[in-house]
Amino acid sequence: MKKAFVVALFFLIAVSLNAKELTLKEAIEIALKNSYQLKAEERKLKSKEFEYKAAKGIRFPTVSFSEAFMRTNIPGWAMMSELNQHRLTMTSSSKYVDMTSFNGLLGASLFPSPTYPEWNNWQTKIEFQVPIWAGKDRNRNKDERKEYEASKLDLEKTKQKVIYDVTKAYYGALLAKEAIKIAQQAYKSVKKHYETAQSMYKNGLAIYADVLRAKVYLSKVRSKITEAQNQYLIAKRGLLLAMGRDDIEPSQIDVVGKLEFIPVRKDLNYWQEVALSERPDLVALRTRVENAKRYAKFQKGDLLPSVGAFGYYQMDDRYSPFGTDGTGFMVECSPQLEVV
Repeated sequence: MKKAFVVALFFLIAVSLNAKELTLKEAIEIALKNSYQLKAEERKLKSKEFEYKAAKGIRFPTVSFSEAFMRTNIPGWAMMSELNQHRLTMTSSSKYVDMTSFNGLLGASLFPSPTYPEWNNWQTKIEFQVPIWAGKDRNRNKDERKEYEASKLDLEKTKQKVIYDVTKAYYGALLAKEAIKIAQQAYKSVKKHYETAQSMYKNGLAIYADVLRAKVYLSKVRSKITEAQNQYLIAKRGLLLAMGRDDIEPSQIDVVGKLEFIPVRKDLNYWQEVALSERPDLVALRTRVENAKRYAKFQKGDLLPSVGAFGYYQMDDRYSPFGTDGTGFMVECSPQLEVV
């Protein structure tokens, strides 16, 4: 048993020599880069940023371009296409409308019977829309901005939590490492007691039962070393998980540092006031409460009118796209109020 213990001890020493030393500062830096929780919160913040930009975009003008081709023999559409191309005349309109009754009045065959021909039209159009005023959209833009700011505070809260979790896990591992040293010191002390009991037994100053009791106690203390070493590995595993590095084995790192108590100079009331005024999650919560109060105004925005302008510039051609047989534009301003 003693031989096996010595082999295990040498193995652990060899592993610790090959382990990379890790400081608290390095652990926190690694966690801020690799924390799954922090990455999720960063993606959430990005989505809130896009929602905020989308809310702002509602108030921006939009411009669109289109090119369409139509071929038809439906009289109304064909006649309108020829009219838009500035080709329609009184005589050519008789292709779509029966105007033969005018021949008798005029005493001449000026208008033939309608033939309803097929007609081509290439239409190029540039359209724009400009929202001039919309009360609900103004409130929505403000709400999305506040929610985006609250999400920034959520990210800061998550960063603080990651730092706290890593710090707590780091000092837990450091405490477990110190427990190994204490167990080893206890083993040395008990071993000396065991050797003393053996010497006293050999000199007839103690009975063999005293030797056996010392040996049993030595065995228990030896097991405490193994237990402390296992606890250290478990603590390092927890630290690695807090750092977001589950791809590293606990035996590959060794925490370094000192366990020391740093007295706090401020009283409890001071730190409570700091927490209530500066904790990101509380500030974010207050921002969301304000948003909830504005939600009533947001819904009342449906009762307010909205005003918008839109228009387009259009080119029509019978034979080619982007042609300019006929051109024209339309501009309109439209107030709208939902009654029911």
